[in-house]
Amino acid sequence: MTFVEENLLQVPNGGTLHGTAVDTTPEQNPIEGVEVQIADTNNKVVTVKTDAEGHYQFDRLPAGLYLMSTSKKGYVDRVGRPVIIIDNGEHFKQIIMSKTGDAGRDNIIRVIERPLKHVTGDIGKRYKLEKSSVEALYQSLLEVLAVLEPRNLGAKLQKGGMLAIIALLLSEPDSKAAFAKHLTETQLHDYIEFIENRQQQARQTGAHFLTAFLDETLSLNHEQREDVLKLLLDTIIAHSLEPPVAYMFTSYNLQREVGISI
Repeated sequence: MTFVEENLLQVPNGGTLHGTAVDTTPEQNPIEGVEVQIADTNNKVVTVKTDAEGHYQFDRLPAGLYLMSTSKKGYVDRVGRPVIIIDNGEHFKQIIMSKTGDAGRDNIIRVIERPLKHVTGDIGKRYKLEKSSVEALYQSLLEVLAVLEPRNLGAKLQKGGMLAIIALLLSEPDSKAAFAKHLTETQLHDYIEFIENRQQQARQTGAHFLTAFLDETLSLNHEQREDVLKLLLDTIIAHSLEPPVAYMFTSYNLQREVGISI
């Protein structure tokens, strides 16, 4: 394994980031030749490729926040996954990659099915819909997802989680028609605003969590904390990373802090 680009300054007491890239089959077969790239907050980049066992590794990384992206022809790219490195820390990150095309789409749909059912259930409770309407809405949204471009769908899921998927559905004419069939115009506008607010909450919560973590690790002063917080918010917005930055702190933390349960 060799570095394609080596722009990051390695440090003796830096952290190690390693893991394996596997497919979505039950056997989780390793994938060789996946390009794994990490970029620090100054956009300095290091890239490695997985070996025959699907393994990758970055050594002696300076402590801090990195955005991790993966790509391989024939698979759905994963873009901008946040990773925090601490000094002398060993960090394992498994990469699960879906194939493009129908098989890739089916794998993504299987991942989405359960949280989508939870979302439609929440909509039903929020607007007091009949059980049959909730089920019909769920099935309609699944049908819309089933015909979307799998590469785009996978990127949305990886970058923004279910909030990004819902936002995508709210922008699609067919799914907007499905929503409109079960919700009044006022309810639909209310739900769109609700999702936008949750995305904003996720952005802010993720940035505050990361700032607090880096503060504890690096002992930042007040001015540095403010600069880091602003930088994180700008980075999250620029890369459309709203929910996952917050999700990485577990759904329990999100529910406790901002009430996000998706």
